[in-house]
Amino acid sequence: MFGPHLALLLEMAAVLAVQFLLPFHLCRTGATPTEIGLTMLAFPVGVLAFGVLGGVLTDVWNGRSIATIDAATVAIGLPLLIPLDPGWTRTELAWRLAITGAGAGLFAGPNQTVAMSTAPPQLLNTTGATTSVARQLGPALVTASWALSGGAMRLSVGLAALSVLALVRRAPHRTAPTREGTPA
Repeated sequence: MFGPHLALLLEMAAVLAVQFLLPFHLCRTGATPTEIGLTMLAFPVGVLAFGVLGGVLTDVWNGRSIATIDAATVAIGLPLLIPLDPGWTRTELAWRLAITGAGAGLFAGPNQTVAMSTAPPQLLNTTGATTSVARQLGPALVTASWALSGGAMRLSVGLAALSVLALVRRAPHRTAPTREGTPA
C-alpha cells in the first residue's frame, strides 16, 4: 500500500504547487483577476474532462498501469510550464495547465483503486483515511518548500517524476494470511 500512498502525496504536492504559484506569476505579469481565474480554470477543466475516463480505463485494465501512465502524464505536463515565460499568452499557459489537469484527473481514481485493492480487508477504512491524509499533506509540503526555498515549481516536476517511480516500484510479494491469520 506504500506505493499508491506515496504517489498520491507526491502527485498532490506537484499539482498543488502549480495551482498555488501560478496565480502569483500571472499577477506579476499584469493579468487581471478575471484573466487569472479563467487561465487557472484550464486545470480543473482538464481534471473534469478526464477524471471519469481514468475510472473507466481502470475498470477495463490494470489500475496500477493506468495510474502510472496517468502520473506520467502529469510528469510530462509540469515541465511544459517551466520556465514560466512572462511572454506567454494566457492561452499558451492554459493549454499547459489543461494537460497537467488531464493527467491529474486520470490519476485520482486509478490510484485510489490501487490503494484500496492492495489493502487487507480489515484495513479498508484505514486505507481510505490514509489516502485522504496523503492528499492533504501534499499542500503542506508545497507550502513548506515554497516558504523555505522559493523553488517549488521546479520541485513540483521532481515530485511528479517520483510519483511515477512510487507506482512502478513493486512491494515484495507477501504470502496471504489464511482465515486464522497464519501465512498460507
